[in-house]
Amino acid sequence: MKNSLKIALLEDDDDDQLLFKEAIDSSAIPVELTIFNDGLSLVKELKSEHTQKFDFIFLDVNAPKIDGIECLKQIKEDKIHHETDCIVLTTVINEELAKVVYETGAKQLIKKPDSFEEFEETIKHIIDK
Repeated sequence: MKNSLKIALLEDDDDDQLLFKEAIDSSAIPVELTIFNDGLSLVKELKSEHTQKFDFIFLDVNAPKIDGIECLKQIKEDKIHHETDCIVLTTVINEELAKVVYETGAKQLIKKPDSFEEFEETIKHIIDK
């Protein structure tokens, strides 16, 4: 049996948090999900001496306090977390955003889907390596 995946989600919207959690729960893969409501709390956790190592970090571009792009930059500069797979979530994808996200080191840039089923399939595809 596969070990439990450790996933961090940076998302301030309660509905999007619930959607993500339900998509994870519908997967057969055991997951420990940690939700951060703002970028500052995520960055503080990652820089704390007792930080946990995550398998995936999902980042909302428009997160408050420290946005998802700045969090991504800090993660990729961090000695402990720089190799963690980071997936950036956004409501709108454009060429400029895609360029910044991939140049900064994200594994994927994903448009937040319109349906639960689409989101569920997207998340399962990412975490089911």
